[in-house]
Amino acid sequence: ATACGPTWPHCSRCCKSTKTKVVMSKTPEVASSWVRVNRTGDVGFDAKSTATLVRDTPPHFQWTGTGSVRSWQSNDLLHWTAAEDAIVGRPGSFDPGYCEAGAPPVRLADGNYFT
Repeated sequence: ATACGPTWPHCSRCCKSTKTKVVMSKTPEVASSWVRVNRTGDVGFDAKSTATLVRDTPPHFQWTGTGSVRSWQSNDLLHWTAAEDAIVGRPGSFDPGYCEAGAPPVRLADGNYFT
C-alpha cells in the first residue's frame, strides 16, 4: 500500500476508509472495555483525525477532518450539531489541501484554550 500524503487525494485506502466514531469506557486501561456508541458527523462524512474538547458543562466541541477541518457541538457527546468549516486549506499557500484536526485543546489558567 502507498503511504499517506502529501495531500488527501494521494492518501492510501487505509486512511480513506477510516471512520470517526464515539466510544466510551469506564475502565479505559482495559482494551476490551471500549464500546462504540455512535458515529460523529454527517452521513457520508468520515475523517481520520479528531480532536474533542469535553468541558465541565456543555456544550462540548469536536474538530474533525483531513483536508479541511469541521467544527461540531454536542450537549451529550452522543448527538452532534451540523458542522461548520473551521479550517480550510488555502490554494497557493503551504497548506492548499492539507489541514488536519490535531491534539485536543488545553485550558490555560486565564480561561483561554490552546491548541
